[in-house]
Amino acid sequence: MVKIAVITHKNLDYDALCSSSSLASYLKKISSQNEVYLILEQNKTIENLYGNIHYYSLEEARRMNFDSIYVCDVNEEDRTYGVELISTVPEHSRYLIDHHDKNRKELDIPVENRTIKPTYSSTCELLTEQIDISILGQATIQNLFMGILSDSACLTRNVSVNTNQMIKKLGLSEEDRLKSIKKVCSLSKEQQELYDRVEPLDLGIDGIK
Repeated sequence: MVKIAVITHKNLDYDALCSSSSLASYLKKISSQNEVYLILEQNKTIENLYGNIHYYSLEEARRMNFDSIYVCDVNEEDRTYGVELISTVPEHSRYLIDHHDKNRKELDIPVENRTIKPTYSSTCELLTEQIDISILGQATIQNLFMGILSDSACLTRNVSVNTNQMIKKLGLSEEDRLKSIKKVCSLSKEQQELYDRVEPLDLGIDGIK
């Protein structure tokens, strides 16, 4: 068995949660030999979005030995929950997928194992482009869509033509899209405050019709 850790940033938001949990699901799907551990910092975002999801705390993860590690939605050492786990696996087995430009000390991950695209609305959008959607279950596909919705404030900021293409790739019905939009667009006061702190990217498109 190959033991894989999936981690993300501290102070979880919806894109971090949706991208890391979706990646964990994907890694389980692509090989029966993969034993995947989703490692999250506990906060109310998890309960708000999923209610119940199986994940591990950093304290539990410290007692395990991992063969590889994937980092989602963060590329900065001081913002990463479980950053110390990265150094416990060989360099060639450290991977990163993120949509942010770093502005602080970057993670110790080889350049060839980094997938970073700052012009993407979210890490969920980037993941949708990178993975084989056909092997995912409906719940995981819905998670990816919710992550895109969340980081783009329901497609009103930080979006591009690529965002629309990735949404089409997910292949959700109009009914399922509307369910997710209703859920994400009626988020908590805390999530709205998060939106208000995000500096919109100038990608030439304000929203997607």
